[in-house]
Amino acid sequence: MRLYNLFVAFLVFAALIEIACCDTDIQTNYIYKMEQSVDGNGFFRSSHDIITDDLALDTRDHGSGKYVGDSDYTVQNKADQNLNTLEYIFRVDQAIGFNKSTDFVYALKRFDLGKSFHATIQSKGQEQTSMKNYDGSNERNPGGVSMNALFNRLDVISGTTSAKQYYRSLYADYGDQITYNSTGFIRLNLDSSFTGKGHIGVLDLSGDLDNPNMLDEDYLGTFAITKKMSVELKDNWRKQIDDYWLPCCSGGWSDLRPSDTKYLGSSTKGVFDCTCFSVAGQK
Repeated sequence: MRLYNLFVAFLVFAALIEIACCDTDIQTNYIYKMEQSVDGNGFFRSSHDIITDDLALDTRDHGSGKYVGDSDYTVQNKADQNLNTLEYIFRVDQAIGFNKSTDFVYALKRFDLGKSFHATIQSKGQEQTSMKNYDGSNERNPGGVSMNALFNRLDVISGTTSAKQYYRSLYADYGDQITYNSTGFIRLNLDSSFTGKGHIGVLDLSGDLDNPNMLDEDYLGTFAITKKMSVELKDNWRKQIDDYWLPCCSGGWSDLRPSDTKYLGSSTKGVFDCTCFSVAGQK
């Protein structure tokens, strides 16, 4: 998890940060929370990269001018907290929640850094939110669902962004049967008015990889956008394990390799090729 914030010169800000963390199982189970409020005039830059075992959230913002923003993050990676005892609890659930409100007006900013040295910063605004649920992904299959919203080259933006992800999976091996059940979702809600450039995209690889579900939208100019996007994820399967160790009358003997049968003795074939069921006195 990587968090980075930079505020320069005359940008006045107030931030409230609350972090609760549970370092257990080599830091794979944890809870993270943060609340932040910023109000100022100057240059700002912010980058938050948050990853659990199967979920990811990436937010990046920057610009120069008047900026007012409030945001909060909540992350749970296979951990929870008992509100009565304040003790941490191990779980299989993963969740990331993010809410943000922004009001930004671009302006060129001049900073006097001494009697003879001045700096001018002109940076159009940018606000980016990218999400990924890796359900179903592996080395050969990219799988999962991605959602992103990018507003850049901004002169003005005013709006709210709300994102939430959830995932849980259960794998059980009963010896003769293997079961797997997973459930999750990924949601991104936008309500923004802006002057600049906007892009909204969704790539759903949780189903047919040859024909994925996609959303690709671009805007350039002055727009007001309200959009709610949601994808539900479910995967359930069960595999019955056949026991070929005693394959009498199942063709199992004929399926064995010669390299395996030659060490079993001359009388073994009479047991496993079903001659053990011959009626006495009959050939």
